[in-house]
Amino acid sequence: MESEVLKMAKHFLFAIILHGAFALTVLVHSQDQLGFISIDCGIPDGSSYKDGITDIYYTSDSSFTETGEDRNYLIRASFMYGNYDGKGKTPTFDLYLGVNRWDTVAVSDASSTISKEIIHLSSSEDIYVCLVNTGYGTPFISVLELRPLPNDTYIPKSGSLELFDRANCGLVNKTYSYKDIDDVIDRIWSPFGASLWRNISTIQTVDSSYNSYQLPSVVMSTAVTPLTANDSIGSYWSPDNATSQYYFYMHFAEIEKLQANQSREFNIFLNGELWYKALSPSYLVATTIFRPTYRTKPDNETSFQIWINKTETSTLPPLLNAIEIYTVNQLLQAQTDQKDGKFLSRESLLIFTH
Repeated sequence: MESEVLKMAKHFLFAIILHGAFALTVLVHSQDQLGFISIDCGIPDGSSYKDGITDIYYTSDSSFTETGEDRNYLIRASFMYGNYDGKGKTPTFDLYLGVNRWDTVAVSDASSTISKEIIHLSSSEDIYVCLVNTGYGTPFISVLELRPLPNDTYIPKSGSLELFDRANCGLVNKTYSYKDIDDVIDRIWSPFGASLWRNISTIQTVDSSYNSYQLPSVVMSTAVTPLTANDSIGSYWSPDNATSQYYFYMHFAEIEKLQANQSREFNIFLNGELWYKALSPSYLVATTIFRPTYRTKPDNETSFQIWINKTETSTLPPLLNAIEIYTVNQLLQAQTDQKDGKFLSRESLLIFTH
Protein backbone atom coordinates (compact mmCIF):
# COMPACT_ATOMS: atom_id res chain seq x y z
CA MET A 1 0.00 0.00 0.00
CA GLU A 2 1.24 3.47 -0.84
CA SER A 3 2.60 5.27 2.24
CA GLU A 4 0.88 8.39 3.59
CA VAL A 5 4.13 10.32 3.11
CA LEU A 6 4.22 9.41 -0.58
CA LYS A 7 0.58 10.39 -0.97
CA MET A 8 1.34 13.80 0.56
CA ALA A 9 4.34 14.18 -1.69
CA LYS A 10 2.26 13.52 -4.77
CA HIS A 11 -0.40 15.98 -3.67
CA PHE A 12 1.70 18.85 -2.41
CA LEU A 13 5.03 18.83 -4.21
CA PHE A 14 5.41 20.32 -7.63
CA ALA A 15 8.72 21.38 -8.99
CA ILE A 16 10.51 22.38 -12.12
CA ILE A 17 14.00 22.40 -10.60
CA LEU A 18 16.27 24.90 -12.32
CA HIS A 19 19.61 25.75 -10.67
CA GLY A 20 18.16 26.03 -7.18
CA ALA A 21 14.92 27.69 -8.24
CA PHE A 22 11.45 26.40 -9.03
CA ALA A 23 9.55 28.23 -11.72
CA LEU A 24 5.95 28.01 -12.88
CA THR A 25 4.71 29.93 -15.90
CA VAL A 26 1.01 30.67 -15.99
CA LEU A 27 -0.28 31.80 -19.37
CA VAL A 28 -3.06 34.18 -18.55
CA HIS A 29 -6.45 33.07 -19.77
CA SER A 30 -9.65 31.78 -18.29
CA GLN A 31 -9.81 28.16 -17.24
CA ASP A 32 -13.54 28.42 -16.60
CA GLN A 33 -16.48 30.72 -17.26
CA LEU A 34 -15.42 33.12 -14.50
CA GLY A 35 -11.93 33.59 -15.88
CA PHE A 36 -10.43 31.73 -12.90
CA ILE A 37 -7.15 29.85 -13.15
CA SER A 38 -6.80 27.34 -10.28
CA ILE A 39 -3.81 25.03 -10.21
CA ASP A 40 -3.41 22.18 -7.74
CA CYS A 41 0.31 21.62 -7.97
CA GLY A 42 1.04 17.92 -7.97
CA ILE A 43 -2.13 16.14 -9.07
CA PRO A 44 -1.64 13.91 -12.14
CA ASP A 45 -1.08 15.66 -15.48
CA GLY A 46 -4.29 16.39 -17.32
CA SER A 47 -6.48 15.76 -14.29
CA SER A 48 -8.89 18.14 -12.57
CA TYR A 49 -11.53 18.23 -9.87
CA LYS A 50 -14.33 20.43 -8.57
CA ASP A 51 -14.01 21.87 -5.07
CA GLY A 52 -16.95 20.72 -2.99
CA ILE A 53 -17.36 24.03 -1.14
CA THR A 54 -16.76 26.71 -3.77
CA ASP A 55 -17.67 24.73 -6.94
CA ILE A 56 -14.39 25.98 -8.47
CA TYR A 57 -12.53 23.65 -10.81
CA TYR A 58 -8.86 22.94 -10.10
CA THR A 59 -6.51 21.47 -12.69
CA SER A 60 -2.96 20.17 -12.86
CA ASP A 61 -0.07 22.47 -13.82
CA SER A 62 0.31 20.89 -17.26
CA SER A 63 -2.44 22.83 -19.03
CA PHE A 64 -1.94 26.45 -20.06
CA THR A 65 -3.61 28.81 -22.53
CA GLU A 66 -2.83 32.39 -23.38
CA THR A 67 -4.00 35.89 -24.22
CA GLY A 68 -2.27 39.26 -24.45
CA GLU A 69 -4.47 41.83 -22.75
CA ASP A 70 -3.67 43.88 -19.65
CA ARG A 71 -5.61 42.62 -16.67
CA ASN A 72 -5.65 43.05 -12.93
CA TYR A 73 -5.31 39.73 -11.13
CA LEU A 74 -5.62 38.45 -7.61
CA ILE A 75 -2.81 35.90 -7.33
CA ARG A 76 -2.81 33.53 -4.36
CA ALA A 77 -0.18 30.92 -3.54
CA SER A 78 -0.82 28.44 -0.73
CA PHE A 79 1.63 26.19 1.08
CA MET A 80 1.08 23.23 3.42
CA TYR A 81 4.19 21.19 4.14
CA GLY A 82 2.54 18.05 5.51
CA ASN A 83 6.01 16.51 5.95
CA TYR A 84 5.65 15.27 2.36
CA ASP A 85 9.35 14.37 2.17
CA GLY A 86 9.49 12.55 5.50
CA LYS A 87 12.36 14.74 6.72
CA GLY A 88 10.39 16.68 9.29
CA LYS A 89 12.31 19.86 8.45
CA THR A 90 10.13 22.83 7.61
CA PRO A 91 11.70 25.02 4.90
CA THR A 92 12.02 28.76 4.39
CA PHE A 93 12.29 30.11 0.85
CA ASP A 94 11.53 33.15 -1.29
CA LEU A 95 8.52 33.65 -3.52
CA TYR A 96 9.01 35.68 -6.69
CA LEU A 97 6.57 37.26 -9.12
CA GLY A 98 8.52 37.56 -12.34
CA VAL A 99 11.99 38.87 -11.49
CA ASN A 100 10.79 40.63 -8.34
CA ARG A 101 10.78 39.20 -4.84
CA TRP A 102 7.20 38.96 -3.68
CA ASP A 103 7.64 37.61 -0.14
CA THR A 104 9.36 35.01 2.03
CA VAL A 105 7.57 31.77 2.89
CA ALA A 106 8.59 30.62 6.38
CA VAL A 107 6.94 27.31 7.25
CA SER A 108 6.72 26.86 11.03
CA ASP A 109 4.95 23.50 11.24
CA ALA A 110 3.77 20.67 9.05
CA SER A 111 0.00 21.07 9.34
CA SER A 112 -0.62 24.81 8.99
CA THR A 113 -1.46 26.41 5.65
CA ILE A 114 0.30 29.62 4.62
CA SER A 115 -1.36 31.81 2.00
CA LYS A 116 0.36 34.66 0.15
CA GLU A 117 -1.86 36.95 -1.87
CA ILE A 118 -1.12 39.87 -4.17
CA ILE A 119 -3.13 41.95 -6.63
CA HIS A 120 -1.06 42.60 -9.72
CA LEU A 121 -1.69 44.31 -13.05
CA SER A 122 -0.17 42.10 -15.72
CA SER A 123 0.81 43.67 -19.04
CA SER A 124 2.26 40.39 -20.31
CA GLU A 125 0.61 37.23 -21.57
CA ASP A 126 2.73 35.31 -19.06
CA ILE A 127 2.79 35.51 -15.27
CA TYR A 128 5.86 33.89 -13.73
CA VAL A 129 5.55 32.62 -10.17
CA CYS A 130 8.86 31.27 -8.91
CA LEU A 131 10.06 29.58 -5.74
CA VAL A 132 13.67 30.35 -4.86
CA ASN A 133 15.84 28.08 -2.75
CA THR A 134 17.65 30.30 -0.22
CA GLY A 135 19.51 27.45 1.46
CA TYR A 136 16.93 26.67 4.17
CA GLY A 137 15.14 23.70 2.67
CA THR A 138 13.57 22.68 -0.61
CA PRO A 139 10.77 24.99 -1.80
CA PHE A 140 7.33 23.55 -2.53
CA ILE A 141 3.86 24.84 -3.36
CA SER A 142 0.43 23.35 -2.81
CA VAL A 143 -2.02 25.51 -4.78
CA LEU A 144 -1.70 28.47 -7.14
CA GLU A 145 -4.82 30.51 -7.96
CA LEU A 146 -5.37 33.45 -10.32
CA ARG A 147 -8.59 35.45 -10.23
CA PRO A 148 -9.31 38.19 -12.78
CA LEU A 149 -10.67 41.32 -11.12
CA PRO A 150 -13.05 43.96 -12.43
CA ASN A 151 -10.99 46.57 -14.28
CA ASP A 152 -12.08 49.41 -11.99
CA THR A 153 -11.16 47.75 -8.68
CA TYR A 154 -8.04 47.54 -6.54
CA ILE A 155 -5.96 49.88 -8.70
CA PRO A 156 -3.03 51.47 -6.82
CA LYS A 157 -1.28 54.60 -8.01
CA SER A 158 1.83 52.46 -8.51
CA GLY A 159 3.03 48.98 -7.64
CA SER A 160 1.02 45.94 -6.63
CA LEU A 161 -1.17 45.37 -3.59
CA GLU A 162 -0.07 42.70 -1.13
CA LEU A 163 -2.77 41.50 1.24
CA PHE A 164 -2.28 42.60 4.85
CA ASP A 165 -5.73 41.76 6.21
CA ARG A 166 -9.26 41.09 4.98
CA ALA A 167 -11.88 40.93 7.71
CA ASN A 168 -15.56 40.02 7.82
CA CYS A 169 -16.60 42.11 10.80
CA GLY A 170 -19.19 40.84 13.25
CA LEU A 171 -18.88 37.20 12.19
CA VAL A 172 -18.90 35.13 15.36
CA ASN A 173 -19.85 31.61 14.22
CA LYS A 174 -16.49 30.94 12.52
CA THR A 175 -13.02 30.90 14.05
CA TYR A 176 -11.07 30.38 10.82
CA SER A 177 -10.56 32.11 7.48
CA TYR A 178 -12.95 30.94 4.81
CA LYS A 179 -14.15 31.25 1.22
CA ASP A 180 -17.76 31.92 0.39
CA ILE A 181 -19.39 30.34 -2.64
CA ASP A 182 -21.16 33.64 -3.41
CA ASP A 183 -17.92 35.63 -3.61
CA VAL A 184 -17.43 35.84 -7.36
CA ILE A 185 -13.84 37.09 -6.86
CA ASP A 186 -13.08 34.13 -4.54
CA ARG A 187 -11.53 36.17 -1.73
CA ILE A 188 -10.59 34.57 1.59
CA TRP A 189 -12.25 36.33 4.55
CA SER A 190 -11.19 36.24 8.20
CA PRO A 191 -13.83 36.50 10.93
CA PHE A 192 -13.51 39.54 13.18
CA GLY A 193 -15.58 40.22 16.25
CA ALA A 194 -14.82 41.45 19.76
CA SER A 195 -16.52 41.49 23.14
CA LEU A 196 -15.81 45.23 23.35
CA TRP A 197 -18.17 45.78 20.41
CA ARG A 198 -21.65 44.63 19.56
CA ASN A 199 -21.77 42.06 16.77
CA ILE A 200 -24.91 42.52 14.68
CA SER A 201 -26.32 40.62 11.70
CA THR A 202 -29.32 40.27 9.43
CA ILE A 203 -30.93 37.41 7.54
CA GLN A 204 -31.83 39.79 4.72
CA THR A 205 -29.81 39.92 1.49
CA VAL A 206 -27.41 42.85 1.13
CA ASP A 207 -27.30 44.11 -2.46
CA SER A 208 -23.88 44.56 -4.12
CA SER A 209 -25.09 44.56 -7.71
CA TYR A 210 -24.03 48.18 -8.22
CA ASN A 211 -20.77 47.82 -6.32
CA SER A 212 -17.74 46.95 -8.44
CA TYR A 213 -16.16 45.09 -5.53
CA GLN A 214 -18.93 42.49 -5.76
CA LEU A 215 -19.16 41.79 -2.04
CA PRO A 216 -20.96 38.61 -1.01
CA SER A 217 -24.11 39.13 1.00
CA VAL A 218 -22.93 36.78 3.75
CA VAL A 219 -19.99 39.12 4.41
CA MET A 220 -22.04 42.31 4.31
CA SER A 221 -24.86 40.90 6.46
CA THR A 222 -22.72 41.13 9.62
CA ALA A 223 -21.08 44.14 11.25
CA VAL A 224 -19.52 45.47 14.42
CA THR A 225 -20.79 48.56 16.21
CA PRO A 226 -19.89 50.10 19.60
CA LEU A 227 -21.80 49.07 22.70
CA THR A 228 -22.94 52.63 23.37
CA ALA A 229 -24.03 55.42 21.04
CA ASN A 230 -21.16 57.75 21.87
CA ASP A 231 -18.35 55.24 21.42
CA SER A 232 -16.19 54.82 18.32
CA ILE A 233 -14.77 51.96 16.29
CA GLY A 234 -11.00 52.07 16.52
CA SER A 235 -8.04 49.98 15.46
CA TYR A 236 -4.31 50.53 15.47
CA TRP A 237 -1.14 48.55 14.86
CA SER A 238 2.60 49.03 14.40
CA PRO A 239 3.90 47.71 11.09
CA ASP A 240 7.19 45.83 10.92
CA ASN A 241 8.39 48.35 8.36
CA ALA A 242 7.83 51.97 9.37
CA THR A 243 7.91 53.08 5.72
CA SER A 244 5.15 50.70 4.64
CA GLN A 245 2.41 52.22 2.51
CA TYR A 246 -1.14 50.97 2.79
CA TYR A 247 -4.39 51.03 0.85
CA PHE A 248 -7.68 50.71 2.73
CA TYR A 249 -11.00 49.48 1.36
CA MET A 250 -13.85 49.75 3.85
CA HIS A 251 -17.23 48.18 3.14
CA PHE A 252 -20.46 49.38 4.74
CA ALA A 253 -24.17 48.58 4.67
CA GLU A 254 -26.92 49.47 7.12
CA ILE A 255 -28.31 46.14 8.33
CA GLU A 256 -30.64 47.38 11.05
CA LYS A 257 -34.05 48.79 10.12
CA LEU A 258 -33.90 52.28 11.56
CA GLN A 259 -36.91 54.03 13.07
CA ALA A 260 -37.99 57.47 11.87
CA ASN A 261 -36.25 59.14 14.80
CA GLN A 262 -32.98 57.22 14.33
CA SER A 263 -29.99 58.02 12.16
CA ARG A 264 -26.52 56.59 11.62
CA GLU A 265 -23.84 58.90 10.24
CA PHE A 266 -20.11 58.87 10.87
CA ASN A 267 -16.68 60.20 9.89
CA ILE A 268 -13.63 58.07 9.13
CA PHE A 269 -10.15 59.12 10.27
CA LEU A 270 -6.79 57.64 9.29
CA ASN A 271 -3.85 58.65 11.47
CA GLY A 272 -5.82 61.59 12.79
CA GLU A 273 -6.75 62.97 9.38
CA LEU A 274 -10.30 63.04 8.06
CA TRP A 275 -10.51 60.35 5.39
CA TYR A 276 -14.24 60.37 4.65
CA LYS A 277 -16.92 62.72 5.96
CA ALA A 278 -20.53 62.11 6.97
CA LEU A 279 -21.13 58.61 5.63
CA SER A 280 -24.65 57.27 6.12
CA PRO A 281 -24.85 53.72 4.72
CA SER A 282 -27.96 52.74 2.79
CA TYR A 283 -30.18 50.00 4.14
CA LEU A 284 -29.16 46.59 2.74
CA VAL A 285 -26.99 48.16 0.01
CA ALA A 286 -23.19 47.74 0.01
CA THR A 287 -21.00 50.85 -0.18
CA THR A 288 -17.21 50.72 -0.52
CA ILE A 289 -15.09 53.66 0.64
CA PHE A 290 -11.59 54.05 -0.80
CA ARG A 291 -9.42 56.57 -2.58
CA PRO A 292 -7.95 55.41 -5.91
CA THR A 293 -4.67 57.29 -5.39
CA TYR A 294 -4.58 57.35 -1.61
CA ARG A 295 -1.58 55.90 0.19
CA THR A 296 -0.70 56.49 3.80
CA LYS A 297 2.39 55.97 5.91
CA PRO A 298 2.45 55.47 9.67
CA ASP A 299 2.11 58.50 11.92
CA ASN A 300 4.95 60.04 13.87
CA GLU A 301 4.78 57.22 16.40
CA THR A 302 5.23 54.65 13.59
CA SER A 303 1.75 53.21 14.08
CA PHE A 304 -1.43 53.17 12.03
CA GLN A 305 -4.71 54.30 13.53
CA ILE A 306 -8.24 53.99 12.15
CA TRP A 307 -11.12 55.70 13.93
CA ILE A 308 -14.76 55.73 12.90
CA ASN A 309 -16.70 58.32 14.90
CA LYS A 310 -20.38 59.23 14.87
CA THR A 311 -21.28 62.75 13.80
CA GLU A 312 -22.91 65.14 16.23
CA THR A 313 -26.32 64.71 14.61
CA SER A 314 -26.25 60.91 14.51
CA THR A 315 -28.35 59.07 17.09
CA LEU A 316 -26.60 55.73 16.53
CA PRO A 317 -22.94 54.72 16.70
CA PRO A 318 -20.96 53.81 13.56
CA LEU A 319 -20.74 50.33 12.10
CA LEU A 320 -18.25 48.45 9.95
CA ASN A 321 -19.18 45.39 7.88
CA ALA A 322 -15.84 44.50 6.29
CA ILE A 323 -12.40 45.92 5.66
CA GLU A 324 -9.51 45.08 3.35
CA ILE A 325 -5.98 46.39 3.95
CA TYR A 326 -3.13 46.06 1.47
CA THR A 327 0.52 47.05 1.54
CA VAL A 328 2.23 48.42 -1.56
CA ASN A 329 4.84 46.20 -3.20
CA GLN A 330 6.53 48.17 -5.95
CA LEU A 331 8.00 45.19 -7.89
CA LEU A 332 10.36 47.63 -9.57
CA GLN A 333 12.25 45.39 -11.98
CA ALA A 334 10.78 44.90 -15.44
CA GLN A 335 10.07 41.38 -16.55
CA THR A 336 12.66 39.83 -18.84
CA ASP A 337 11.72 39.57 -22.50
CA GLN A 338 9.99 36.25 -23.02
CA LYS A 339 12.23 35.47 -25.98
CA ASP A 340 15.42 35.88 -23.97
CA GLY A 341 15.01 32.99 -21.54
CA LYS A 342 17.66 34.72 -19.45
CA PHE A 343 19.11 33.12 -16.36
CA LEU A 344 19.39 35.93 -13.85
CA SER A 345 21.53 34.40 -11.10
CA ARG A 346 22.36 30.97 -9.82
CA GLU A 347 20.40 31.35 -6.61
CA SER A 348 17.59 33.45 -8.02
CA LEU A 349 15.21 32.36 -10.75
CA LEU A 350 14.98 31.42 -14.36
CA ILE A 351 12.63 33.12 -16.80
CA PHE A 352 11.61 30.71 -19.49
CA THR A 353 9.17 30.41 -22.37
CA HIS A 354 7.14 27.60 -23.85
